[in-house]
Amino acid sequence: MDINTSTNEAIASQALNSASSLPDVKKAKSLARIDKTSKDFEAVFLGEMIRPMFDTVEVDPLMGGGHAEEVYRSMLADEYAKNMVKNGGIGIAAQVKKEMLRIQEGNK
Repeated sequence: MDINTSTNEAIASQALNSASSLPDVKKAKSLARIDKTSKDFEAVFLGEMIRPMFDTVEVDPLMGGGHAEEVYRSMLADEYAKNMVKNGGIGIAAQVKKEMLRIQEGNK
């Protein structure tokens, strides 16, 4: 009986601790989503700024150009933008994150 009682008490204590940390878990998930969203926004913005730079580069006759090269260049611009954000970006993500947190706190 003592083993069952202590086991039940341990389970109940663990459940209470888990329940009390739920808001922290939700907050951490929310912060992670805001961080990812702000970085994704900056990557899209940078991709749109980089893409026109490829318009000034002549098509290599060896590759032949065409639709496939246009798609490839678009994907390359997106990857350049993601890499820029991964390495610190230009500060847009931080500002977007700050604003999203301000708006979220105002809605509580």
